[in-house]
Amino acid sequence: EFQVALKFQSFEIENHDQCTYDYVEIRDGHAPDSPIIGTYCGYKLPPDIKSSGTKLMIKFVSDGSVQKPGFSAIFMKEFDECALEDHGCEHTCKNILGGYECSCKIGYELHSDGKICLDACGGILNTPNGTLTSPSFPDLYIKNKTCIWEIVAPPQYRISLNFTHFDIEGNNLFQSSCEYDNLTVFSKIGDSFKSQGVFCGSKLPPVILS
Repeated sequence: EFQVALKFQSFEIENHDQCTYDYVEIRDGHAPDSPIIGTYCGYKLPPDIKSSGTKLMIKFVSDGSVQKPGFSAIFMKEFDECALEDHGCEHTCKNILGGYECSCKIGYELHSDGKICLDACGGILNTPNGTLTSPSFPDLYIKNKTCIWEIVAPPQYRISLNFTHFDIEGNNLFQSSCEYDNLTVFSKIGDSFKSQGVFCGSKLPPVILS
C-alpha cells in the first residue's frame, strides 16, 4: 500500500509563535478531524512529512494583512522499499522519501554500488589524538583479517598508545605465542622497525610509548 509524502522546497509565511495569523496545516487523512501532523509558519522549512495511510490534507490560511512569498512543496507516492526482500542492502536498509539508502555496521564501509558492505580497517592516523578499534568493535571482529594502522606524529613528538578495551583470542600471560589472533605494535624510525610487543588475551596491554 502506498502512502503520500510531502517535501517542502521553500517556505516563507508570516511568523507567529502559535501560527495564529497565516499558516499551513497538515492532517493525516481527508476528514476534518483527522490527526494534525503539524501547523507551520515562519521561515524554517517544515520536516519531510509522510501519511500513515493513503491520504494527506494540506490547508493554507492567510489573514487580511502581511503577505509573504508563501511556500513550495513537492508531493509523491511513497512506500517502504525496505519492507521488500529484494532491496539488496547487505546490512541495513533505511527508508527515505522516494527511495531508500543502505548503511553498514561499524567497522564496514559501503561499496560504490551503494549496497554491499566491505570490511574497513587500517590507514594512516596523523591527528594529535584519536581512537582506533578493531573491525566491528564492540561486536565480534571478522575472520581472516589483517589491519595495519600507521600513527604519525610531528618531529620531536612521541606517540602514546593507551588501551581501553582488549579481548583477543589467546593468552600471552602463559608464554603462549599468540599464533592465532594477535595485535603487534612497532615503533618505526626511518625505515627500521622495533617491536613494542605482541598481545592477545583479555588483559589490557600496558601504555606503549613510541
